[in-house]
Amino acid sequence: MPTPSTIIEIEKEIKSLSPDEQLMLMEKLVRRLRESGLSQKKLDWKNLYGIGKDLWGTEDTQEYVDRLREDRMLRSPKSLPQSIVSSSTQPPSSIT
Repeated sequence: MPTPSTIIEIEKEIKSLSPDEQLMLMEKLVRRLRESGLSQKKLDWKNLYGIGKDLWGTEDTQEYVDRLREDRMLRSPKSLPQSIVSSSTQPPSSIT
């Protein structure tokens, strides 16, 4: 197992490579990992239980999720249905 200093040295070497060379290296690493069988391991979702509990603190989890969705909708109007986008850019019609 390489030491942290060895990994830092490897990272410095990688930064000196061109983007094409970095991509080639990445492809080789991915191929090696696939051949090792590492990618065949199944994820045990039970090990993830409780991992995000500190994200919410005392906030209700559903309120947290709702707030994240609302924030996302506000930041990316392209993700909204076109009918909502066009109606939000037009002034409200007068009610008669």
